[in-house]
Amino acid sequence: GAILGDGHINKNQDRIGFEVSEEWLAKKFILNVQQTFEHPALICHRVTKGKLRYLSGFSNKSAKRLFTKIIGIPAGKKSNIIVVPELIKESSRECKLAFLEGVFDTDGGSRGRALGLTTASKDFRAGLVDLLAENGIKAYKEEWLNKIYNRSYYGLRFQRGFIPSFMQG
Repeated sequence: GAILGDGHINKNQDRIGFEVSEEWLAKKFILNVQQTFEHPALICHRVTKGKLRYLSGFSNKSAKRLFTKIIGIPAGKKSNIIVVPELIKESSRECKLAFLEGVFDTDGGSRGRALGLTTASKDFRAGLVDLLAENGIKAYKEEWLNKIYNRSYYGLRFQRGFIPSFMQG
C-alpha cells in the first residue's frame, strides 16, 4: 500500500524507493523491507523546496518482480493509473488491513472534521472505498478539478469515529 502512495519502482533498474516528509515513516518502510525481504535498505535525507524529505530504498530483482509482475504495481509514473491490486482484493482480512495501513500512512490525513485521502486515480479510490466498506467503514467520495493543473482528483473521507485500528495510536 505504501508503494502505491509515496513509493516508486524504477523502470530501468531493480530499485524500489520511497520518499516522505516524516522520518518515522521512512524508518517503518526500511524495517518492513528488512523483515519481508531480509535485505538491507538505506535511508537518507535531502532538502527540497526548503522542506526536509526522507528517502529510503533498496535494489532487489525479486522484490521488483513481486511488486510489478505478481502484485501488479506499475513501474515508473503511476499516480493516475493505479488500482487496488486483484491479489489484495482476494487476500485475507489481515492482508487487506496491512495494505490499507500502507496507503493511509503515506496518503491519509485530516479532511476537515473527517479523515481521508486524495488520489489522481478514480479506480484506486473506488477500490479503497470497497476495502473500507468490507471493514465496516462508510467512506464518502469526492471529486474536483484542479484548475492549476487542469486535472481531476478523487478523494474519500470518513468520520473520525470509524478510525481503523491501524490508524489509532
